[in-house]
Amino acid sequence: MSIKLELNGITFYQGDFPVLRKVNLSVEKSGVAVVCGKSGQGKTTLLETCAGLLKPSSGKVLWDGMDINTLKYDDLLKQRQRLGFVFQLPALICNFTIFENIALPLRTMKRYTEDEVYSRVRSSMEELGLFNIESRYPETLSSVQVKTVALARALIGEPQMLFLDEPVSGIDSRNAQGILNVIFNYHKKCRPTLVITSHTADVWPEKCQKFTMESGKVQEGNTDMDFVDFPKVQ
Repeated sequence: MSIKLELNGITFYQGDFPVLRKVNLSVEKSGVAVVCGKSGQGKTTLLETCAGLLKPSSGKVLWDGMDINTLKYDDLLKQRQRLGFVFQLPALICNFTIFENIALPLRTMKRYTEDEVYSRVRSSMEELGLFNIESRYPETLSSVQVKTVALARALIGEPQMLFLDEPVSGIDSRNAQGILNVIFNYHKKCRPTLVITSHTADVWPEKCQKFTMESGKVQEGNTDMDFVDFPKVQ
């Protein structure tokens, strides 16, 4: 089951500077939205606001019609267990092993036995080609491995809504293609609502909503901008 996402008049100030400016956006259940724009336009702030990690200065963030900013902190944490998030900088926990990093969402949910956690994490790692690194630590991995581990952690709980902040930035085209294929196949299988930020709108092979973000404002369509190209999913 997926989640409908709506932003109504979202503004976010960092000090006196408006990072988001009256953003309106709607993504239907199981829909895919690609938000493209150059660096520094507010894309990361937008995703973190959508996911309830940042509270907007004004406006509403709605998940299936529920205004998440009216929830008590504990209730919001519980609702966020329905989400997956891959940060632009993967944000793995440095003193956790790779296995422990991927297992963290399952253990937070507290509804899986340790045998179930072990089985699900091992299966996920094999599916994503993460072999023989479960006892290693993030600092020992390549940039591609770090991004793949972060993706595995986001997907392990089968999220109903998934946020990906420039998931293939900074890696070569071959490995970027592999990560995009994992995301595409997961969406086909589990049908979460999906929001991706990117420097290009061409990261998704099928029909989706495409938005341009510039100076904190979001406009649907109008993606013909001079961005760096990433490979299309095949």
